[in-house]
Amino acid sequence: MRRHRSIFVKLLGVFLVTGILLNMATFGFFRIARPDREEIKVRHAVEYLLESLVLRLGEPPRQEEAQKIAKSHGIRIAFTTQTRSLYPISTAFNMISGNPFQDEEEFNEPGNRMEWHRGELIARLHRANGTYWIQYSFSEHDSAVAIFPLLLILSVIVAGGFFMLRWVLSPIGAMMKAVKETSDGNFAYRMDSHRRDEFGKLASMYNTMQSRVQEMMEARRQLLLDVSHEIRTPLTRMKLSLEFMERNRYSRHMAEEISLMNAMLTEVLENERMNSLHESLQKTSMDLAGTIEEVVARFTISQQIEVSLERVSVAHDPVRMGLALQNLIENSIRHTDAEGRVINVTLSSGRVESKDFAILSVQDNGPGIALEQRERIFEPFYRRPESSGFGLGLSLVARIVEAHGGSIQLDPERSSR
Repeated sequence: MRRHRSIFVKLLGVFLVTGILLNMATFGFFRIARPDREEIKVRHAVEYLLESLVLRLGEPPRQEEAQKIAKSHGIRIAFTTQTRSLYPISTAFNMISGNPFQDEEEFNEPGNRMEWHRGELIARLHRANGTYWIQYSFSEHDSAVAIFPLLLILSVIVAGGFFMLRWVLSPIGAMMKAVKETSDGNFAYRMDSHRRDEFGKLASMYNTMQSRVQEMMEARRQLLLDVSHEIRTPLTRMKLSLEFMERNRYSRHMAEEISLMNAMLTEVLENERMNSLHESLQKTSMDLAGTIEEVVARFTISQQIEVSLERVSVAHDPVRMGLALQNLIENSIRHTDAEGRVINVTLSSGRVESKDFAILSVQDNGPGIALEQRERIFEPFYRRPESSGFGLGLSLVARIVEAHGGSIQLDPERSSR
């Protein structure tokens, strides 16, 4: 059984992947594509600002001024009188937090240095009267905490886009319902077509299609009724005329032919009705065994029909289902000898994939059906060479069973019906 995969879940996945890739591409672009000369310009600007800071502090620096700058601007300063010192070793003038300079290999070499260390700007400036160390944090928060608002905003944007897209595509659910109604034969169903986008146009086109199909099906139904009336009327007149004629073998033969034509007409019309789902079934939830018993009782050879029925309540059209069973029994009678004839009709229940179902079986002791004929036995107007029927009985049975949501098949192990 294939698992259902929601299109909205797929769209959500596309939104998430797209958002992640866009962010990665953006960060990567500014990380990789940034020209070196731009970075050099930034370094020169920072060096100029650091020189200005040293001039403001004075040489040697005034601790009161350094504390004021640290408090107002978050710039921490350390100073030692050693002109070539690598690290801030003095405790008298040291506002540096931690040991960021020892973590950077560039600061192991003498000379002026400036680096970005874990979101901080750290610099070392050698002057004639000593060495300055400067530390400035661009953010007081941890990097993981700093990125949280960005992720939150991105999530809100992605979620908002997803729900907006879901709202735009909401007519898909209505269209699925409409298609199901059509497949169930409800051609009177109409969709709401108030939208002014492509979905609204599609709904309007669907409604137009439904109207045209409904008109064609109504015309077809009326044609069937007209044909039935126009053909049955002369047959009835002929049959009535035969009643006043002298009884002989010719009149009996004509009566038989009229009965055959009447039966054929009935099967043709019924077959055409069942060929369309528009001819709805009059289903009633009732005991299927009762319907079977009524059909079997109609046959004069009912004593030759062995019945084994389990009481099963099934929603079915008793008239149509009775017609299907009648055709099956007549088919068995037609292909078995009167002497020694055995016809078995059984009804049982079962359960598959949490669904209850009924099994109706009709079996006889006739010669069976050849293997090469089984594939076509349920086709309309297919007649076996030795058959005297019209080729519509089993076709009608198949259509009635399928209209009830069931299936019909031949027993592959027993050459039976």
